Order: sequence, then C-alpha cells, then structure tokens
Amino acid sequence: MLRERINRIFTSKTFYVVFSIIAAILLWFYVSSVENKDDDVTISNIPVTFIGQEDLFTTRSLVVNDNREYTVTLRLMGKRNTVSKLSKSNIAINVDISDIKTSGTYNRLFSVVLPSDINTADVYILSRTPEYITVEIDKYITRSIAIEGVFDGSVRDGYMAEPLVFEPEFITVGGSEDIVSLIDHAWVVMERDDIAETITQSLGYVFVDENGDEIPLEGLDVDSPKVTVTLPIVMVKDVELTVRLVPGGGATEKDVELNISPAIITLSGDAAVLEGLNEIVLDIYDLSVLTGRISKTYNIPIPNGLTNLSGETEAMVNASITGLYTKKLTVSNIKLANVSSGYKATAVTQVIEITIRGPWDAVDSVKPSDITVTADLSDLGQTTGRYSVAADISISGNKNVGAVGTYNVVVTLGT
Repeated sequence: MLRERINRIFTSKTFYVVFSIIAAILLWFYVSSVENKDDDVTISNIPVTFIGQEDLFTTRSLVVNDNREYTVTLRLMGKRNTVSKLSKSNIAINVDISDIKTSGTYNRLFSVVLPSDINTADVYILSRTPEYITVEIDKYITRSIAIEGVFDGSVRDGYMAEPLVFEPEFITVGGSEDIVSLIDHAWVVMERDDIAETITQSLGYVFVDENGDEIPLEGLDVDSPKVTVTLPIVMVKDVELTVRLVPGGGATEKDVELNISPAIITLSGDAAVLEGLNEIVLDIYDLSVLTGRISKTYNIPIPNGLTNLSGETEAMVNASITGLYTKKLTVSNIKLANVSSGYKATAVTQVIEITIRGPWDAVDSVKPSDITVTADLSDLGQTTGRYSVAADISISGNKNVGAVGTYNVVVTLGT
C-alpha cells in the first residue's frame, strides 16, 4: 500500500509542477550565484552630447567646433547580465557648456547617463578616457562665398562653350569662424558630352580652400544646397569680309585687284543668326566711277547678337583696276529724253569730254560718233528754267568699253 501511494505521488501531475518550480528556483540560484559573475567591459567611441548649445548660439553666437570628434571610452564593471546590455548607443555622455561666454578651448567634466532600465548602483565606472572633454568653442560667422566651376565635357564641332553662368552667384554660409574663414570659393563641375545647344542644370557644389582642398559641408549652414548652372553654347563660324563690285566704265570684277585685311573673321553667336551669314560687305564700289587706287580703312560691322572672336575691329581695303586703258574723246552727240508734253528743252551744253576705258584694242577703235550722251528730263516735270541734269553715256558697237565718271548736261526748259 505504501509503495503504491508513493508511486501515485511521483507520477501525479501535481508532483511534476512542484518539481519544475523547485528546479527552476535552484537553477536561478545557480546562475545568479555561479554563472552571473561580476564582469567588466570596455565601450569605446561613445558620442558626446553638449548641453546648452542652442542657448550658446542664440544668445552669444557661439558654436562647438565640429572639425574634431568628441567621444569617450568607458570601462565598466557589474553583473554580466547587466553590463551586457550596455553599448555606445544607449549610454549618454553629457557636457554642460551653457555657462561659456566667449570663444576658446575649455576642459569640461562630463556625466555618464545609463539606460533607464539599468540600476546605476549595479554598475561601476572603472575608468574614463579621457577624464574630461576638451571642447573648442568658436564664434559663429556668416560669409558670402563666390561660386566658380568648370565644364568637364565636349562640344560638337562648329560650336563653342562660353563661361558657366551661376544662379545664385554667391552662397551664404554660416558656421564656426575657424572653418568658414578657410573657404575660398564654392566649386561646381558640369559634365556633358557632344553639346550643340545651351543647357541648364541644378548641381551640387563643394567648398574649397585657397589650395583647392575640399572643406566638408558638415556643420555648416548654407542658404542654397544647390545652384542653377547654365552653360551657354554658341555657334562658331568663319565669315568673309568683302567689297561688292558693280560693273561699269568698261570694268568688271575680274579687272579689279582687291585686297582686304583681314579677309576673314571668326564670329560666335546664336545659330539662327549665324547660319545664314556668309559674308560681311564693307562697301559697294561702282566701277564706273572708280579710277586710280583706293586704300581705305573700314570699321567691321558686327551684326547684333554676335561676338567677334578674332578681335579685329577694322579692315583695310586696297583696290585698283588693272589691265585696262583709258582715252578721252570730245562728244557732241547730246540727246534730251522724256521732255514733258507742251514743253521745249534746249541743251546749253554742246560738247562734253568723255573718258572711256577698256582693253586697248577696243578703246582705240572707239570714235566720238560712237558715243551718245542722253539727259533724262523726266524728273523735271512741268518746270521751267535752267537745270543741270545727269547724263547717261552709251557706246555703240563695243560692249567691252564704258565711260568712266559721272557727267551732267545743262538744259533750258520752257513752254
């Protein structure tokens, strides 16, 4: 009976529950007393939090110099299951700087704040490295920084990239005086290839010192994180300088020795303007009145919107007729044309000395009777009196000879 009663006790559910509780308690006592021994850990690179920074900035324009790293290493001791919960992310290192009045370097003690679920009495700080925080306090300043940049790419043949244009032209930057004062300019790089038209992009920038070394943006306040960069692309073209020659006086273009210096200039500008421009005419020479040699300087007229890349502002023109001969003839064959109805016209001029020009054989064969002087009176209308009227000279039977100069006939017009 006793054995059966004992067997029922050991095999009952109640026994197993009680046994489990007792075993758990014994295991806890074992782990707590044997396995959960005191342990020490070293936690490095715990970031420092400065208390009072905002007040320091708003009331005194002072800031912590961010150009260095503020961290602490702690060696801690406590029960293993306690210290194992600690890390650099849940330990706070606080330094109060709210009482600082001027810029400079200060040595400050710091406080260690453990997580709220850790009993501070269970953790001992064995060592602190460093013992105190050396903090640099700088004056907060703002500066206007010029933007510079470069185009790193390629432009299609026949086009040219002009200097980059920035909007805004300056960046306002604020921060520690020691850092901001090092900034020489903001630097922008635009990268594109095979460009044939103006492009605009929004680009980031970096600050650099006078040696071109980059200054990190961290810890600096800027009024614009990006700038609008425009790369103007213009067409480039060589354009000829010319003088237009009007045949006359027995001379054509082939009879003129013409030299223009410079003969070509290089222009840049909008393709819509430049594509249709093949020459720039400096002057028009009527060969019927051209005698001797012309040597004249002209200002080069550049069309609006174009830029003269060559730089020359003046061109020298030398022109002369070569290979032709002249002869003077006295002509009496004077005619009056287009006399108004009811009016009578009389030529006061009876003879005119005419100079003709052309190849020698052709000039030599012309006789005074081959030349006709015609005065056109149509512009006089119904007027009376004496007038000097421009006359046209025609030479019959010889197309290679022409009259040189201008001629007038004096006429009397009456009713």
